[in-house]
Amino acid sequence: MLLRLSVVLLLLPFRSYLQGQVCCKEPEADSKVILRHVVFAQPMELPVADQHRLVMTLRKVNLRLSRGESPNDLASVFDEYVRQAYQNRGYFLAEPRCDALPIADNWSNSRGNLLVDLFVNVKEGTQYRVQGILWRGQTIFSEEELTHAFPIVPGSLFDRSKITGGLDAVRNLYRARGYINFTLVPITKIDEVDRTIQLDIEVDEGKAYHWGGLHVDGMSDSDNRVLLNAWERLRGQPFTGRTTELAKFFDKYFRSIGHRHNLADYVKTYINESKGTVDVQLKLRSDPSLVRDFTKTRFSPKKKPR
Repeated sequence: MLLRLSVVLLLLPFRSYLQGQVCCKEPEADSKVILRHVVFAQPMELPVADQHRLVMTLRKVNLRLSRGESPNDLASVFDEYVRQAYQNRGYFLAEPRCDALPIADNWSNSRGNLLVDLFVNVKEGTQYRVQGILWRGQTIFSEEELTHAFPIVPGSLFDRSKITGGLDAVRNLYRARGYINFTLVPITKIDEVDRTIQLDIEVDEGKAYHWGGLHVDGMSDSDNRVLLNAWERLRGQPFTGRTTELAKFFDKYFRSIGHRHNLADYVKTYINESKGTVDVQLKLRSDPSLVRDFTKTRFSPKKKPR
């Protein structure tokens, strides 16, 4: 306790001195904020390794200050990074307050950067553990399958980053089945007596979407047939919301796409809500030279050596 008080008393005069030395000049337009020192107003409850990571993260935050703004106008951004660091260690209700104070002798250096010291004060609150996860509304996956995607177990520290990672993992499970409009609504229920948090997750699965038809404009009939026959292997497969499957398909047949041309310039996707399909249109007629490039690639049969 004595150590905590001594640290606070030592920091307060230094902070007051800086506040008295703040220059009244406005910063240059769009000045980049550079942290000189990160000072904590009391011993932190975070492990030393987490403290170092937090300081490094704060130094990497890319903030710019416009004319007429004060450095403290951006303090809420630093607050969120500090809050996340504490929530990753179970302090779910931590209340950080960051103050960014410009250095009086170096309000803005020759490169237009604003040098500041960041003072961090945190009310940690209670450290919570995970009570459990309860799912509602799911039909495609079982509750065990969804819970298995989370890297947490009952009794472990409530870790915001692991909760976020688990939610992303569940989204990927659904997207792999074509549920591109799938949503999750996590609700936290705090038990102050046991110091635990129950996570209730509402699931809205939506509709599953699959690849539909391919419509080609600007190719010869023979090349068109080759492409449409190949498309049948992709038709009916789940649409994940990403374009990687489509890019792989066209890259197999058109070497020009992805090198000298942009796939998005010639390929358009259309979602059919009623059928739950995603149709694709390949339009080449607007660029005759591109068609010639394509017809010289894998559509043309290789000549037999004499």
